[in-house]
Amino acid sequence: MKKNKILSLLLAPVLATGILAGCGESDKITDAYTTYKNIQANYATLGQVVETTSENPYEYTRYTSASSDLYYIRQVDGQYELTYLVDASYDVALLNSANVAAIRNKGDVTELTKGDNVYDGYYGVLKVQDTIVKAVYNYYNNHAANFYKIMEGVKVEKADAKELNKRADALQRATATFHAAKDVFETSITTAGGVNVHGFIFNGYAKAYNDFIESSLNFVEYFKDLHIKYVIKEDLYKNGDDTERVKDEMILNVAKVLYMEDLKSFNYSDCDLSDLTYDLVMHSEASNNYAKLLQVLLSKNTSTNPSSTGKVFELLNAHTTMLSTDESVVFKAIVEAFNKKVGLYQSVYGQVKMYEYNRARSGYGTVDKTTYMNSQSAEMQSKYNFIDDFYNYTFSQYANYILSLIN
Repeated sequence: MKKNKILSLLLAPVLATGILAGCGESDKITDAYTTYKNIQANYATLGQVVETTSENPYEYTRYTSASSDLYYIRQVDGQYELTYLVDASYDVALLNSANVAAIRNKGDVTELTKGDNVYDGYYGVLKVQDTIVKAVYNYYNNHAANFYKIMEGVKVEKADAKELNKRADALQRATATFHAAKDVFETSITTAGGVNVHGFIFNGYAKAYNDFIESSLNFVEYFKDLHIKYVIKEDLYKNGDDTERVKDEMILNVAKVLYMEDLKSFNYSDCDLSDLTYDLVMHSEASNNYAKLLQVLLSKNTSTNPSSTGKVFELLNAHTTMLSTDESVVFKAIVEAFNKKVGLYQSVYGQVKMYEYNRARSGYGTVDKTTYMNSQSAEMQSKYNFIDDFYNYTFSQYANYILSLIN
């Protein structure tokens, strides 16, 4: 008995910790909003809150002043709003504003050699990763405020709320890691003086950025699923028309597949993006099979500055009269059909060696595509063929259809 009593005393702190951890799992869906606001507050200096007349407490909060190196701050009538959109700025002595603008627009860089580590590294980060992460957050940006307001009056399954909060917590951790990596990246580049920048500096940051994009996708996609489940399907959507939301879902889908095709596969190497950026930097049209559609996307996006025009999703959102009622039905059918196919694509993607295959089919690997395919089993060949067919036909037609809407 005495032995059992001692054992129970030793276990008490452990059990208490477990109980507290369990209580920490939130089943209130609006806590995800609070978590996200806390993330932003950690990486911003904010002035006093400006009281507004908005009936929606989840609209962007306005401040008397604000500064941030991780979230875009827009000015509205002399006041400041910290949006949900991530816009990592790179404040390094190596690059002046003209050079950053040149890289973002694929122009010449002052005092730097085109094609060196600095140019290719910054091009991969500023042009490719920034473009994709902004397209990821487009959906959340446009629907979070309305979603959280409506959800206050909706009975939500506890499992759904806990999962959204779990993903928000994971995003909070990923954001902290990303921000720390960003600081190291900027310091290292500055210290290197711009002429002897090692590729591993860019590769390490590119990997941290990829991890952040993946966490962002996991959060925003689940948010989108709950938005459809509780708001759209229950006819609570205020405008009564889901067409605008479907546009945002299409953009999210494009960002997701481009991330998987053009960025995620590099996680299986040292995350060296030089294969991808070489064509994008050195040629007006990408010759790599897997970079062609990305080149089209980038050509539609003349700047990664959220305050300027030219971004794919901003132009698309501004095109509010693009579909008639009949066209809207077709529009939604296209998305539903694609969503079914992209699920199979994700499953197959996880069963193949995408980095090796990208190297082979791009021409940058040690073997060409034919040789690589001949070395694979019949089963693996069919999976690689499915990846190609999905990207070249299903996805390309889908993405080009979206891009055509803004011409």
